[in-house]
Amino acid sequence: MDDVSTPECREFLKQDVDAVYEWSVANKLPISIAKCIVFHYGRNNIKQAYTINQQEINESGNCLDLGIRRCDNMKYMSTMQETRSEEHTSELQ
Repeated sequence: MDDVSTPECREFLKQDVDAVYEWSVANKLPISIAKCIVFHYGRNNIKQAYTINQQEINESGNCLDLGIRRCDNMKYMSTMQETRSEEHTSELQ
């Protein structure tokens, strides 16, 4: 699913998240909800809240996904500046 702009699509996504949680419980592989985030992007995003086991998942305006920092405003300039800043900090250490 690549679009959750309709209530039906958001409900399907919620059901998928619930199914993953139920699978993790059944297989004794607990999900660390504190490590999960909801990443909203797009100009018209309604910022739907999502839950796992009735606990709300934290939201974030940016995330690191497979080594690539993503921002909710989809402007990568701030991402590149942050990366350069991190590199500079690590060089100083």
